Amino acid sequence: QHFGGKMSFKELLVAERNVTKRIAELQGEGVSLASIRERGTKEAEKPEDKK
Repeated sequence: QHFGGKMSFKELLVAERNVTKRIAELQGEGVSLASIRERGTKEAEKPEDKK
């Protein structure tokens, strides 16, 4: 799902909250912000199922 100009402000807030929550979960598993950023970049380059 990409951010087009069609998302409402509320949808953006929900999406941001989900991302923040996911980062917190990953940090809880001992994953650093650097690797999260790196993984996010890789996923953006080649979209796949995130599992």
